[in-house]
Amino acid sequence: MWITRATVPGSTADRNTVVPDGEDLNWYDAPMPQALVTFRVTDYDDVVNHSLSGLDKGDLEGYGYTGKPKIYHSPFYAVEIPAHWAIPAGYDWDSWAVGPYDYWTDLKIKSFPGDSEPYIVNNQDVEVYCDNHGIAGVTVDALKAQGSLEITAIADYPYAPKKGKYGPRVSPPITIGSRTDLNPHFVVDKIEVAVGETVTFDPTSTYGGTMVGGAYQRARWDFDNDDVWDEDSYITGKDPLAVTTWAYSAEGEYQPCLEITDFSVPVVVRTECMSDPYSIIVGAGITKITWTLPYGLDADPAAVNIWPYPSYGVEVTLAEADATMPNGLLIWHYGGPTVGWQFYKKGWGATNTLTSLVPTEAYIGIVPTASVWDIPQV
Repeated sequence: MWITRATVPGSTADRNTVVPDGEDLNWYDAPMPQALVTFRVTDYDDVVNHSLSGLDKGDLEGYGYTGKPKIYHSPFYAVEIPAHWAIPAGYDWDSWAVGPYDYWTDLKIKSFPGDSEPYIVNNQDVEVYCDNHGIAGVTVDALKAQGSLEITAIADYPYAPKKGKYGPRVSPPITIGSRTDLNPHFVVDKIEVAVGETVTFDPTSTYGGTMVGGAYQRARWDFDNDDVWDEDSYITGKDPLAVTTWAYSAEGEYQPCLEITDFSVPVVVRTECMSDPYSIIVGAGITKITWTLPYGLDADPAAVNIWPYPSYGVEVTLAEADATMPNGLLIWHYGGPTVGWQFYKKGWGATNTLTSLVPTEAYIGIVPTASVWDIPQV
């Protein structure tokens, strides 16, 4: 069908319209017609409909460009598509009307073979024309939830009367890996400090999850692991990944925590804390912990209370802490189906079955009056 001797005027000489430089066809030439390539989401492993969108060839590093500033080395980034009214119908881009086609702009075709929604533009398929090298690209939009999706690429003849004869060609399924789960992480500049000395916390090694504009939605810090948030990016207005500082006002051993919230739908919240054997030692370290023992409940002053043992303490032997206990203190603990219930009462000696207190464990207790118990950490 091509008249290989057809020429058009060029800036220096006439140019052949089929083999522009008059030599053998190679990847620097731009033969027409371009192949029509349809990328489709064919499967995904969660309930979120993942979407695709066009990709600008000039933005694809390594092929569309290299280096900074960008060097464009892959000839032809746009093409005139012959969709004039005088040419038989079949092309999906009219360069006479809208100008050159920029590789790989989404053609937004409403229907293709096997389309279950032929009358709408589906965001789970993108149709593009390949470039002169026969290469086409697509953007897989950011995954909205952890998981993976599968896409196929369908290459077809761009000119309608020829599609049945020469196409389509369907690629094997292409699996796009899941986004990495949110993983908060931070480092500190020192782990042994004096009282009042500042420690620097750097959370920039946090990774995974869904970000917007290079940032997560929220960060909260509990620097002294007392289960109270000391800093909240919602309140401070800081970037959640901003480096921050904290000065410890009391001697002790601290295992700070960082909580990150991302932009997933629904949101993902993850927390990382220092844990044994890692901690920040302030001054002489932790010599005692303070355990507040309330008396009764508002509705029933005689009722017992559930007391969570502080997470920043260490396991202590009750006999060693006996001298500092409030008088009349009585503690119960459920040790599981094998051990059953254990108890400790000051002054009962060997009769007691509860012999130690473990950080983060919950205990049931009663005390004659509201008390504060300073427990030595030996």
